[in-house]
Amino acid sequence: MEYVAFLLGINVGRRIVKMAQLKTLVESLGYTDVRTTLASGNVRFSAKKSAPEALATRLESALQKEFGFEVGVIVRTVGELEKMLKLEPFRHVKVTKNTRRYVTLLSEKPLKPLEARSVTPEYEVLKVTQDAVYSVLEINASVKTPDIMKLLGQSYGRKITTRNWNTIEKILKSADGK
Repeated sequence: MEYVAFLLGINVGRRIVKMAQLKTLVESLGYTDVRTTLASGNVRFSAKKSAPEALATRLESALQKEFGFEVGVIVRTVGELEKMLKLEPFRHVKVTKNTRRYVTLLSEKPLKPLEARSVTPEYEVLKVTQDAVYSVLEINASVKTPDIMKLLGQSYGRKITTRNWNTIEKILKSADGK
């Protein structure tokens, strides 16, 4: 079965994880067809059918041992990511060079879930599901990036990670050699 592990908060500050090292580490756990995408901690791999939470725990333990610091991990099956694509959460968004489409992956049920709404003039939560938040940001000269992670963290806890929607698309294309 195919999975994707999303590492939280790496390659910022002193929390450096090189993708070649990550690939080697995941392979050392017995997983196959290991491919990383970008340097933000996205790794697609094949493993025996397992609960994503169990795979995340195993990866977190191995990362702690290898790198000497905690790294949160959220795991999704490739099938779950494909279902996210089929939702077409951004179908009504006019994409420009200043548009950023984001998906925030949740590891647990939200304490105080946000509703789909405009949060600021530049940032809008489009759709909220049990395991993800889909949002869009329009950057401009005065606002580069609002503190959306703080807002999302207040609603969804610390173990969340946000990826650009383009990254999800790249990950899903990675098996096809595209």
